[in-house]
Amino acid sequence: MTNGNAVDDRILDFGDMKMGPGEAFFLNGQDEPVTEGSVTKQWVHVNNGTYLVESIPYLDISNLLQQLPHASNLKHGRGSLRRLALLDSLRSGPALPAGRPMKLAKPQAASPRLVMDYALLSSSTNLTLQGDSTYLLTSLVNITGTATLEGGTVVKYTNSGTAQLTATNIVCLTGPYSPGVFTSINDNSVGSVITGSTGAPAQSAISYIDFGSLGTNSLLLRNLRFSYANDAIFGSITSLDANSIEIWDCQFVNCADALWASSVSYTGSGGFPIALYNVLLTGCGNGVGSDNSGSSYLSISAINVTADHAATFQTGTSNACSATNSLFTSVTNLSGVSLASCYTNSGSAGIYQIVGAGGYYLAAGSPYRDAGTASIPAALLADLQTATTYPPVVIPAGWFTNDYTFFPQAQRDTDTLDLGYHYCPFDYAIAIALSNVTVTVLPGTALAAYGTTYDYGVYLYTNGVFNCAGTATNPNYLVQYNTVQEQSNNNWTNGITTFFTPDLLDNSSANFAFTDWSALSDAQEIAGGGAACPFALQNCQFYTGNLTGNGPVIIATNCLFQRANFTVTDRTTGNSSQTFYNNLFWEGELSVTHHNTGSYTFRDNLFIQTSNTLTGSINYCSNNAYVTTNFGVLSPTNSDVFLTNSPAFETGALGQYYYPATQTNLIHEGRQSAPAAGLYHYTVTTNNIIEGANIVSIGFHYVAVGSNGLPLDTNGDGTPDYLEDAIGNGLVNSGEIDWQAAGDMGLTVIITQPVNNSTIP
Repeated sequence: MTNGNAVDDRILDFGDMKMGPGEAFFLNGQDEPVTEGSVTKQWVHVNNGTYLVESIPYLDISNLLQQLPHASNLKHGRGSLRRLALLDSLRSGPALPAGRPMKLAKPQAASPRLVMDYALLSSSTNLTLQGDSTYLLTSLVNITGTATLEGGTVVKYTNSGTAQLTATNIVCLTGPYSPGVFTSINDNSVGSVITGSTGAPAQSAISYIDFGSLGTNSLLLRNLRFSYANDAIFGSITSLDANSIEIWDCQFVNCADALWASSVSYTGSGGFPIALYNVLLTGCGNGVGSDNSGSSYLSISAINVTADHAATFQTGTSNACSATNSLFTSVTNLSGVSLASCYTNSGSAGIYQIVGAGGYYLAAGSPYRDAGTASIPAALLADLQTATTYPPVVIPAGWFTNDYTFFPQAQRDTDTLDLGYHYCPFDYAIAIALSNVTVTVLPGTALAAYGTTYDYGVYLYTNGVFNCAGTATNPNYLVQYNTVQEQSNNNWTNGITTFFTPDLLDNSSANFAFTDWSALSDAQEIAGGGAACPFALQNCQFYTGNLTGNGPVIIATNCLFQRANFTVTDRTTGNSSQTFYNNLFWEGELSVTHHNTGSYTFRDNLFIQTSNTLTGSINYCSNNAYVTTNFGVLSPTNSDVFLTNSPAFETGALGQYYYPATQTNLIHEGRQSAPAAGLYHYTVTTNNIIEGANIVSIGFHYVAVGSNGLPLDTNGDGTPDYLEDAIGNGLVNSGEIDWQAAGDMGLTVIITQPVNNSTIP
C-alpha cells in the first residue's frame, strides 16, 4: 500500500506469460468481492537484488478501512509510521473444576476484511501518535508541524542508526496512569510484541526523539518513559531568547543520555533553562549531556529526581546545575551539581525496594521520607501530593474465596515531602479469581492488574461480586501495572487482561462507578466470557484498550470511551440486553452485533469520529450525535444530530470534555429528561449550570461543582448533592437524604430510651 503514485509497470511481459493490471477486492462479509482499485507494480532494487512490489494507493481504500472489524487494527488518522496488526491471544485461567461440561463456540459470521501486513507512509506535516497504537520505527520520520503524543501510545525502534523521530513542536496528551512509551523493538513488556523480537532489550545506538533546533518553541514533556535509547531526547539549542525545556513525571531506563543538548548558543540572560521535575533515571550514562563551552550554558534544575547507576549527572563544564529533594545513588560523577535537601551514596543497597516491575519505591522505614523541602514550584508540589514513594500490597495470584475490601493504603505524599522520584500510586497489585466472594473497592483506591501464571487482574470466575465505586473527586483506578512501573524484565506478565467475566452462567455481577480504566496500546481491558453477567458502568472513564462484551450484560451510563475499541455482541450469550445512555465515544471503534432477542438500546450518546459497525439491528436507537458520518452510524437514526465538526470542548474543574454554552444542538436535545437519566445534579458546561429538570443533554456529563471547585452541596452538610440524591432524579427517595434541607438525617433511627438489657448497635 502506498501514498504515492510511483509505479514502473502496469503490464509485465515475460514472453510466454503476461501479468496484467491487478485489482484489489474488498470482501464485504457476504462472500461477494467488491472491486476497489488497481494494484500497481514497482521494481525495487535492494542489496543487489530486484523485487517486484505490488501496492494499492492508500487513498483508494481509506474509507473501506473504517468498515473493518476490531481485529484489523487499521484505523483512520494514524500517522506516517509502520503499523502493526494485532491478533488477540488466548487467555489462560484457573483449571475448571472437574465435572463441568465442555462448551462449543459458535462459528463467527463472515465480516468485512482486508488483509495487509502494515502501512509504511512518509514523513508528514503534523502527526498524532495514537494511544491505541503500537508503532515501529525503522527509519527517520520527520514531522514538520506538531507531533502529538497521546497517553497509551507505544513507539518501538529497530537498532538502525536512521530510526528516529524528529519534530520541533511536541504536544503531550499523556497523564497519570496513561503515559507514552518509547522503547526497543525487543521490549515485550509494553504494546504489541513484534515478530522477531528477542524479548531481551538492551541499550541501542538509536536516538529516539530529535527536537531539532527549537527556534521559538519550548519543549514540555510529561508522563513519558524512554527505555534503551542512545539519546532519549536530543537536539540543538541555538539563538534562543526566552524558551525552556521542562520534563515532568518521566522515566529514563538504560539510556546512554536522558537528554543531550548540542550547539548551545543562548542569547537570553543566564543559561538556557532545563528543568527535571519528578524524574527517574536508572542505568543511564548521563542525565543531561551537552557539548557547550564558554558563555553559552545550560541552567539545570533537578527537583525530586532519583538517579541510580549513572556515570555522570550533567556533563557541561559551564553548566549551572542545582538539585533539590533528590536521591543520587551509584552516580559516579556529580561534578558541578549544587545539592539542597538531597542524599548521595556510592551504592543503592537498602535504599530502595523492588515490587513487581517498580524498582525505586523507598525502603520500609526509610529516613528519606519526610526529609524534603516544600520550597519548590507550587504546581510540582501539588503534583507530588497525589503521588507516592510507597509500593503496592501484592495480592498473591490465585483464588479469592473470602470477602475483601480494598482501600487506599499507599500513602500519598501529603505531609512533608519525601526525597526522590514519586510513582503514581498503586494500592494493590492483583491477579485474583473470585469464587463465591464479594469484593468491595472504596473511593480513591488504585488497583494494578499484573498477572503471572494467569493473564488477568480480576477473573469473575463463579458467583463473584465486584463492587468498585469511587466519587467524582476521588475516583478509583483499575489499570495495568506497566502504565506506572518502569522495568521490562520481571516476573509479571505482558499481554494481560484487566477484567474477565464468567464463562459459565451463575450469580456473578460487577458494578463500577467513577472508576478510571487505563492501559497501554493494544491491551485488553475487559474480556467477556461466554455467560451473561450483569456489568454496570456508571460515570466511568476508559483510556485506550480493548473491551469485548460478548458475555457481560452491559449497562453503560455517562461514560467516556477515549480511543477504546469496544465490541458488543450477543453471539455467545443468548438473550442478553445491552444498554448505552449518555456516553462519549471519542474516536476508537465500536462494533455492535445483535442477532438474538435481547433488547439493545443506544440513546443520547455522542460519537466523535468513532468507527461504528453494526451487524443485525438495534431495538431502541435515537438522539445520538455523530461528528460526520464517514465512520459509520448506528441504525435507526431517529432524531439523531449530525455535526460537521467536533464540539470546541472546554476544560473545566473535572475534565476536558465540557461543551461551550453555545453548543445548543447537543444541550437539552436528548431522548429523556435529566432526572430520568439520573443526571439531575450534573452539567455539560463550565458554568456548572445543572441539568435539573430539563431534557437531558446528549453525551458525557460531569458532576456540577461550585466556586470552590467541589461538587455542589446545597444543604451544606458536607455530603455533595449527587451523593445524597443517589438515584439522581432530584427527588428524595426512600433511603436518601434531602439534599436541599440542612440537618436532614434521612431514615436515621435515634433511640432515646432503650429498653433495659437491650442490645444497642
